[in-house]
Amino acid sequence: MYVTTGAATGIHDILAGQRSRISFGRWGSLHCETVPARGIVGTIA
Repeated sequence: MYVTTGAATGIHDILAGQRSRISFGRWGSLHCETVPARGIVGTIA
């Protein structure tokens, strides 16, 4: 099974608090809820 990350469905604006459920039939499902970004402390090397 392959799962696309936007290549076939496009990119869409979302807001914190929005929810999504993706069903994979007998293999289960994926539930997501967006949260506000909290920022990054320090630097990324």
